[in-house]
Amino acid sequence: LVSHLKDAIKAKKSPVFDNIPADELKLWKVPISDDHVDPLSNLSLEDSEELLAIRKISKYFPDSLPEEHIHVLVSPPETTATSDEVLKLREEVASLQALLNKSEYEFDVIVSPRRTNGFKWIVNIEEATLEGLKNSIRKMNLGLPALENDGAVLNFTYEVKRYSPRNDHDFSKMLRQFVSKNNFRLVVSIETPSKAFSDWTSPKMCQLYGLGESDDPSLSIRNIVSEFDLEKKFAGLKESSDLEDEKQKSETTNVKDFAVKLGLDKFTKNKEEWKKFYATYPLDFAGSDFVWPQPPDINERRLIFDYVVDPYWEPIGSELAVNALEYRRLLDSGSLDQSREYVLIVHGKF
Repeated sequence: LVSHLKDAIKAKKSPVFDNIPADELKLWKVPISDDHVDPLSNLSLEDSEELLAIRKISKYFPDSLPEEHIHVLVSPPETTATSDEVLKLREEVASLQALLNKSEYEFDVIVSPRRTNGFKWIVNIEEATLEGLKNSIRKMNLGLPALENDGAVLNFTYEVKRYSPRNDHDFSKMLRQFVSKNNFRLVVSIETPSKAFSDWTSPKMCQLYGLGESDDPSLSIRNIVSEFDLEKKFAGLKESSDLEDEKQKSETTNVKDFAVKLGLDKFTKNKEEWKKFYATYPLDFAGSDFVWPQPPDINERRLIFDYVVDPYWEPIGSELAVNALEYRRLLDSGSLDQSREYVLIVHGKF
């Protein structure tokens, strides 16, 4: 039957005819020699005979067919059903194309290290500039002294990948990539790679790290490790190589001995190693003989982890980690001098 021929044609032309029912195919009887292309290019089927599905093929071709001829032409229905997958893909392409045809977008900007008090930033991505984003951040009065440094640079994070555009062309390119991924959230970190740690004052550090209850750097700042002690102890960590002399100092204030005991001199910034540090801290680094009255909670571990691993904190991350650990040790040992004002670099608050 002709219907059987339709089934065979549908199977042979898979996947082209997969979405077309076999009974909707139309077959036409034609006698065209394969060395005559003109009839095909100017073909009209109006005068041709359509092969009906219920008839036998022999009714249309009773005699032996000449070789090297086209005897049957196939025409699919004028309108064909489109699969759900194809329709969905077309909609997604159309939506993406409409998105890319725009130039102005609204982004949610989150500034590290606070990652709070985000703001909306509307910008034409073809004309976006790094300085323009810096100015928008300044207008939000987030209290970020790092942004006032001439060498301040902006880095961005998206799905653990880090982007570091250093000119406006690369910045616009990055924004276009974000738009194509339907990402309108900018997590920004401000870095000052050329600024030495000794250049930072206590109020500015607290303002940068969000440590105070007020953004006013003139207000009194209190809690662990005074600014003078910070500088003195950090200098001792960097300059002194005589561990025995350090060990002779008070056990409650000796940061270097504490750091060595914890294995902070072995910081490798290996993330797998730090995952282990999260789980077993402090035994794997300090040794089985090291005991704290109260082991730090996961938030303190995460803070120390970030200080050491996150490039944002370079080059002072290790010192900040030591300071945070010293705070915990003095607190748990009851050795805090309550008569002094302190700078607390732990928990992001005081």
